Amino acid sequence: MEEQIGITGEKTSKKDCLIIKYEGSSFQNKMELHAFSKQVHSVEKMLKEGILQLKKNNKIIDKPEDVEYYIEVKPGSFVTDFLILFASPIIVNIVSDLIIDYFKFLFAGNKKSEKYNKEIISLSESKAVRKATSEIINPSVNNSDKTIIIQGGNNSINNILIIREKEQNEIKKSLKEIEERLPTKEIEKEIIGRILKIDASKTEGHLDQSKLGFVVEGENDPTEAVFNKKLKEEEVKDVLFERIKIEGIFYYKGEDLTKIMINNYSLSPIRTLSSSQ
Repeated sequence: MEEQIGITGEKTSKKDCLIIKYEGSSFQNKMELHAFSKQVHSVEKMLKEGILQLKKNNKIIDKPEDVEYYIEVKPGSFVTDFLILFASPIIVNIVSDLIIDYFKFLFAGNKKSEKYNKEIISLSESKAVRKATSEIINPSVNNSDKTIIIQGGNNSINNILIIREKEQNEIKKSLKEIEERLPTKEIEKEIIGRILKIDASKTEGHLDQSKLGFVVEGENDPTEAVFNKKLKEEEVKDVLFERIKIEGIFYYKGEDLTKIMINNYSLSPIRTLSSSQ
């Protein structure tokens, strides 16, 4: 996919590429499988959130679900090429440029970005993106280790960011400071979803002591949930994995839902009103 010139004169393309490279004594053409799977999932999450913010601010046309995400594996030190294919043309390397600026923002004292300030603030205030940030840099554990983030691919490398131990510590410090200063709020509302058991250490005979999570309908990630009145073992069994309607207090840190206090609930099964044979 070759670059073209857009109507405003910028180079455009339907392809972007972000390269994550690890070097040091911990990496000799290999990475622990769990760390690698976390890295891939975290980069995907960060890319999708970055694309969403660029879309919200009218800098690109495509939504995250319009975009295809690939990994290009190449021989050498432990390198992962993330290839992003868009349905519509974008300014060349705009997504990888945003990710590079986001990491710079974290270890440069939260210095304002000239190009992506709104997007970076939104990324930094997202609990999922902050977690993904940690997962990307966490594989570097020894003093000699470093995480290298490269913007662009093939012969179009435009920007290289090297994260050593000093920068890694600055990023962790920034993430902690950002979380501490996020505003909190409580909202009372009704919503439909499912209760899941997220404390796998408890046996079925101790469900009333299990940590429970509520998944809002249409979403994937559970949020810690507690009942205003303690439920008995059988009552927990009755609602576990069932579609329920809850009334309660929803606790937020910034825009992220962190906990739910359930005051009332009722089963809300999907009813089939008619069917044809």
